[in-house]
Parts: sequence; C-alpha cells; structure tokens
Amino acid sequence: MTTQPLVNPSISLQPAPQPPAQVVLENLVKEYGSLRALGGVSFNIASGEWIALMGPSGSGKTTLINILGGLDTATSGRVVVNGQDITRLSESDLVRYRAEKIGFVFQQFHLVPYLTALENVMLAQYFHSVTDESQAVEALKRVGLADRLEHLPTKLSGGEQQRVAIARALINQPKLILADEPTGNLDEANEDIVINIFRELHQSGHTILMVTHDVDIARNASRRIELTHGHLTLDTTCNFLEQPKLCPHGKPFPSSGCCSTLDPKSCTP
Repeated sequence: MTTQPLVNPSISLQPAPQPPAQVVLENLVKEYGSLRALGGVSFNIASGEWIALMGPSGSGKTTLINILGGLDTATSGRVVVNGQDITRLSESDLVRYRAEKIGFVFQQFHLVPYLTALENVMLAQYFHSVTDESQAVEALKRVGLADRLEHLPTKLSGGEQQRVAIARALINQPKLILADEPTGNLDEANEDIVINIFRELHQSGHTILMVTHDVDIARNASRRIELTHGHLTLDTTCNFLEQPKLCPHGKPFPSSGCCSTLDPKSCTP
C-alpha cells in the first residue's frame, strides 16, 4: 500500500506576508538635560494596528507619543511614518505633518470654550485654508453628537467633549491616531462610549497608538507594548480578545441584538 504524503509538495508553506509597517521607530532616544526619557526604543507599527502603550508614570509613554506626533523632537534615532523620516522635517513641515497625517486625542479635551462643537471641529480644517461644514457635521454624527452641533463646551458632558475632540481628530481623515489616556477623565458609561468609537475606527482601518494605564481598555487592542524607565520591556500580541465584553444581559457588546452600539447601559432585552 502506497502512503500518500500528508503535504502536497507543490504547495508553498511560506509564512503569510505581514502588513507593511506604517511607522518605524529606530533607536529612539530623548534626553532632557541629564534625564534620559527614552533610552533607544525601537519597534514598528503595521498599518491598521491598534496598540495599547502601557507602563508606569514616567516611563516615557507621552514622550514617545509626542515625538511620533511631531510635537517634540528626538535627541537621536529615526521616526519614519509612511516612508517619511519626520526627524528631518523643518518646523513648517512638521506643522503640515501634524495637521494632515495625525489625529490627536488627549486626556484633556483642549476645546475652545467660546466655540460651538461644530466650530471646534471645523477649527482643525483651518490649517488647510479650507473649511467644509458638511464634513464637520458628518464627523460629529459619526461620534453620536448630531444633536449637539451648536452647544458650547460648557453645555456638554465630559464624555461629549471628548467625542467632539475625537471628531476634530478625524476631520482631516488621518490614518494614524495618537491617543494619550483618552478616557482618563471619563466615568465608566462615557468610557464605554469612547472606547467603542475607537473600536469602530480600528475596524475601518485606522492605525491607533493609545496610551493607557487601564488593562481592561488595553484588552481591546490587537497588541500591547510596555515601557519602563524609557526602555521597551514588553511587546506582545494581545491574546485576550476571545473573551468579549458583556452587556447587562450577558450578551457580547457591542452587538446587533439587544445592545446599543454606543452605550451598553442603554441595553434592553
């Protein structure tokens, strides 16, 4: 009896191709006088990844985000975004890079208090010398604020203000979103709403680098990176996505069944 081979020799067993790197950090060093905030950090970010950047306070997380976003400069090393080494850009080119390539979401909302929600979102368009009110309206609708267009920040809850900030970050259609503790000032209900928006952004192909101290929030990411004293100490694919968040009725959230896609607390059976 002839035994057939278990594997067809004509079929290549080469590993599946990896997605291209959208961001490359090479030996990134940042020093403030005698203090070294980053001590030679290197890693790549693939297009469409959601990375949770974790670590204790003072570990270099915000410094790294600021350098990647063009808000600060590295002492040495390279930061390549979409093939462009931003460490070589002039200040005027960095302004354009920040306006066109990056969406920022911070723990503090940074809304202009005398502008409406709609005007705050449109403000991000002024760097392009073009304003499109319809795009700003659509951005606010996307984050569930269609009925808050004319409200001033003082008339919005903390969660609503953060959603305005997210809409502002999205208005110029960046492919890379940098979020520094975006839920740090929110209660649990608004935290769920904001994180679900990030889930939807990730599903639509955005690349997200999010600083967080919250392990539960990090569970939503596809990869976790940890810094300690300015050094990379952990870089792993998250393996706990198999346990979905449950709504009050024990069903996976978000779902197309009983649960709202924005607020699990509004779930009805």
